[in-house]
Amino acid sequence: MVTVLVSYPFPVASFKDLFWGHFYASCMLMISQILFLGKLFADDINLFISASTIRELEQKANTHILNINKWLIASKLHLNIEKTCYSVFSPNKSSIPTISLEINKSVITRAKNCKYLGVIVDDQLKWSIHIELIEQKLQRLVGILYKIRYKLPDWCLRNIYFAFVHPYILYGLEVYGNTYVSYLDKLTTLNNKILRILQKKGGVVMIVYINSMTPSLRACFLIIKS
Repeated sequence: MVTVLVSYPFPVASFKDLFWGHFYASCMLMISQILFLGKLFADDINLFISASTIRELEQKANTHILNINKWLIASKLHLNIEKTCYSVFSPNKSSIPTISLEINKSVITRAKNCKYLGVIVDDQLKWSIHIELIEQKLQRLVGILYKIRYKLPDWCLRNIYFAFVHPYILYGLEVYGNTYVSYLDKLTTLNNKILRILQKKGGVVMIVYINSMTPSLRACFLIIKS
């Protein structure tokens, strides 16, 4: 089984509320007509297409893209082709096949990773790029937390953790938490470091988690999956 994800961004930021409602309803009607393969969120439409062979996948994808292009022309909408891309997911991770997709005689570029609902999905489903993005966001807070940890009460520091650290880790954890434990090690270490900073403690990690009243990264994943 081979699956392709095609992402379409539409320029709707300047639409009025009434027209946006009509646009949304029209999108949902269009998506229902292509066998519910599309997922609509705000101004983004994503198609998930699967097939047994790569050639069948390419044919099905181009057929649905052609239908979308006809709908765009009929609705007098313009597609931002520069932000349109596709990714291929295959059980064979070593050699992911390449397919040719076009819309309105413009070639759709292939992306090894793309952002879907705030989660970066790579074509090998390792989730390493998304985990690195979380690490970068949290790493920026380390210096700030060092400076304020002795200037604010403990309850305030705890609120800061659950407002600026915990949401980044928790969002999408049920998806990216399925990756290798080694990929999560750096994020777990960084989370432990931040907890030690905010609690002004070192030593045993379990005590830090108990004092902060939050489960560890692995425990959060198991709770969500259960």
